[in-house]
Amino acid sequence: MISRQFVLVSLATLLSCGILVSQPAQAVSAAAESIDESQYTDLKASDSEIGFSILNRTYSDDYQSFSFNISDSGNENYIVGNYSEDNYYPLKFYYTVTKADTTTEVRSAYGRLTSIKFDYDALGLNYAAEDNFAGFADLPIVKGETVDYKSFIIVNIFHVTETRHDDGGKITYTYAPDYTKNYLLKTPSLKTAAKTNYYLGDFVNSLSLSRTATFGSYTSVVCHYASTIDEQFKLLGKSYTDNLAKIQSGEYTVRMRFNPLTNSLLHLVYSDGSEETRSILGTTFLALSQEGDLQFLLKDVAASKLARFEILNLTIYSDVWNGSTTIGTSLSWRFGCARFVPSSAAVAPNQNYILTSIISILVFTLAFAALAFGLFLFLKNRYKNDEFNRVNNKYYFKQILAAYFYFLSWCIEILALVGRAVLFKNSLIVYNPFDPFIVAFSVILVIYTGYYIKFLVTRIKDAISKKQTDALKINDTASDDGTTSKQ
Repeated sequence: MISRQFVLVSLATLLSCGILVSQPAQAVSAAAESIDESQYTDLKASDSEIGFSILNRTYSDDYQSFSFNISDSGNENYIVGNYSEDNYYPLKFYYTVTKADTTTEVRSAYGRLTSIKFDYDALGLNYAAEDNFAGFADLPIVKGETVDYKSFIIVNIFHVTETRHDDGGKITYTYAPDYTKNYLLKTPSLKTAAKTNYYLGDFVNSLSLSRTATFGSYTSVVCHYASTIDEQFKLLGKSYTDNLAKIQSGEYTVRMRFNPLTNSLLHLVYSDGSEETRSILGTTFLALSQEGDLQFLLKDVAASKLARFEILNLTIYSDVWNGSTTIGTSLSWRFGCARFVPSSAAVAPNQNYILTSIISILVFTLAFAALAFGLFLFLKNRYKNDEFNRVNNKYYFKQILAAYFYFLSWCIEILALVGRAVLFKNSLIVYNPFDPFIVAFSVILVIYTGYYIKFLVTRIKDAISKKQTDALKINDTASDDGTTSKQ
């Protein structure tokens, strides 16, 4: 049976004790590097069936991005960048930058593999079953610099020789890339959609790395943003004007997203100059509002040194949504990078949640111990002359210990819930390190609480029964000194 002392100390503790809460891939880089075009063969001059055009242009303070297309309407085949260890010839870009002081500089950057099946990209109906290659070039710049699309050059393109074999009427083909001749593409044409060079700041005008929080080997990276994507959609999207009345009435909404994230990467840069790039797992989009936070849960991050956090190969998406389907035409804009940096420090402020939890548990334990000991002294003094209600030291502390573990379980459960819902709330749908704690302590608390509910119901019934018998004057009355008298 649980004593009255246990119930009193448990309620007192609950009401008065507060809880303290307070893979890898190569990143795009650029280098000043001139190009000797005489070392390459002009592909369009060699093959008149090859087309080279820029489909879209976007830029930020950190990157100029081109979405380009290489078409092949003939019968030839080509490797468009090889990323294998044996023949490492990644697609390479040259471009001319005009600096803020109007001087120019030629720089180079590398592309990324787009194929999910092979360690190379290819073009040609016979070899690659593709007569178009759609690629992206993210060209690093600094704020105030511009890139002329006419200066954009691509190298590391190689012809693939097709050989026909006739084995007794059975026709087969073999293909052999020729790495002795490196082809070059230059002077791209500009498609209509690329006439405007869209600026990231017109869509997302505030990006900052707010803070990080650690729990064991897990780190939550919190990035703040302010979005004006819906305003751009109003200006550029016909679907908005066509459905204005229903949007204003609330029947339709304008959605804003980073979507898709299938080929996007997370790039982390540390204060010591080291960096790493990780794939995005768990979801294919991030829903945005006018302003909010994006939280990324990562493992084995040097959180105390995180100076910059980037989403690479980012696509911004917007549409009109009726609750179940897209109305009209959606719009999307691809940007090379969304960069989040601390607003007022070299690195993002970091909170160690294990330390926070330990301090919270210590504060709880001290508060519980003080209340339990105070209640013990009070009851000891009050009933020192009452042989029926006198405090049994061993029994009292046994019940107090049970109460401590009960409320300690609540303390840990609340800390885990706060950690998961606030500091480690992940924008991506992946495993959360607090889930095992929440499940385990939820089960413990269900069992524990069920036991206490049963005890409370029993005590209430006993109290009602006693009150009824007292009203009928069936039992003897007892004085505080232990003597009895008949009614």
